[in-house]
Amino acid sequence: MQLGSEMIYEYLKNCIRFQYYNYGDVLPSVEALCSKFLASDQTVKTVLRRMSKEGYLLTQKGRRARVIYRQSDIQRDEYITRYLSERWTDFTELIKVTEVVFRPILLEGFKRVDKDGYTTLSCFAKQGDLDSLIQFYCFLIQKVNNPLIMNLFWEIALFLGLPFLVKNTSGNYDAKAVAQSLQEFIYIGTLKQWERLDARLLAFWRNTTGSIIKSIEPYILPIPPEEQVFFIWRIYRKHPQICYSLVIHIMHEIFQGCYEKNHFLPSYDKMAKQYGVSVNTVRRTVQLLTQIGVAQSINGKGTRIYSFGEQLNRPDFTVPAIQRNLALLNRSFELLMYSCESAVYVFMSALSREERLGLAEQLKVLSRSGRCGFTPWYLLLTFSKQAPTRCLREIFSKIYGLSLWGYPLLVSGGEFPNFESTVCRLTELMVEYLEGDQIEQCAAVFKEYAVKEYPATKNYLISLGVELDG
Repeated sequence: MQLGSEMIYEYLKNCIRFQYYNYGDVLPSVEALCSKFLASDQTVKTVLRRMSKEGYLLTQKGRRARVIYRQSDIQRDEYITRYLSERWTDFTELIKVTEVVFRPILLEGFKRVDKDGYTTLSCFAKQGDLDSLIQFYCFLIQKVNNPLIMNLFWEIALFLGLPFLVKNTSGNYDAKAVAQSLQEFIYIGTLKQWERLDARLLAFWRNTTGSIIKSIEPYILPIPPEEQVFFIWRIYRKHPQICYSLVIHIMHEIFQGCYEKNHFLPSYDKMAKQYGVSVNTVRRTVQLLTQIGVAQSINGKGTRIYSFGEQLNRPDFTVPAIQRNLALLNRSFELLMYSCESAVYVFMSALSREERLGLAEQLKVLSRSGRCGFTPWYLLLTFSKQAPTRCLREIFSKIYGLSLWGYPLLVSGGEFPNFESTVCRLTELMVEYLEGDQIEQCAAVFKEYAVKEYPATKNYLISLGVELDG
């Protein structure tokens, strides 16, 4: 899963519009851009050709692309102010969410850095400017080798306007102090003092992001609600997003019990009107629902949707879309493994006593009905609906959506190794800790579950022939 051309295009365009790259500047080489975005050279060249046609760049064979876009300082300032003002509702919230999600991943990246890697990090640390800081983070996140996590990182960086706003709005940003902190991280990392490093990362993160917010806030203009831009994690940029999203939506409805036994879908035309999509999209969606096993085409009757908990047909693992989404499921599970403890703690802390008891009661219902296997889906769905911030709900909703691709595996008779005993233990302990207001223990037991199930699920998918590295 490489970054798509649209994301790279938006990033480079903003670099120019924010005058991070000015008229006459030369862009990094194609090779450097490929390394930065984990993209193919063909993808990068496609972006550069598009930007050349639109008047942003001059591209010549054998030479690096050069910026030819001209704008006045007033035009630049207007663009920056509008861009950030439109996103300000989610801006400060998203900054806080990145601390929760990415700090554990940065720590894991440090644990995987070798001697040569520390040399590379030292090169970024010497500069201390915001671009070097982003590259420092990027290098560590790449060490985890999870393209979905990398996709989320660049989506957030693009939304926040980093690092291309540095030359214009970061007057409180102290590059020298940042460089010293990064060198300190490297030193602590070489000593493998992980708790100390985690504490320093947290303090640094809060201090740096606080400075950035303080720099930007005076420029923010009031924007009408209908013109505000909210953060969206666009996982399917390169693929048929509408079709995949509709499949997830229908699997969510199945999980919610919206379909009775022997329920048939409406006609393609009715579904197209209901969901506001083309008939072609509906046709591809229904075909994929059949291939993944949650639906069955019956001649002369239509498409039957299996009800919640009903025995499903086994997914067709030869279908590229199923392979692709099961690979994304696996990657989302790894993201959850690293970040869930902090995220679940934030979530549980925001719940009232009554809400915690209500969640515990719902888990008891699953346990009494013999459906402990659905506990992880129920918890993720609850997180996606009740997390205290919109951005955290957005991220959890996408993880929940990707997790639904594993639902047919469970209900079609697939047997995840030790899955039943693991989820029953998760359910019992979550109920105990929720009733006892033991928030830290709730977060810890969910992480314990994720740490056990991620490698087991990965190996299980590999045994089914799913290409996880494609």
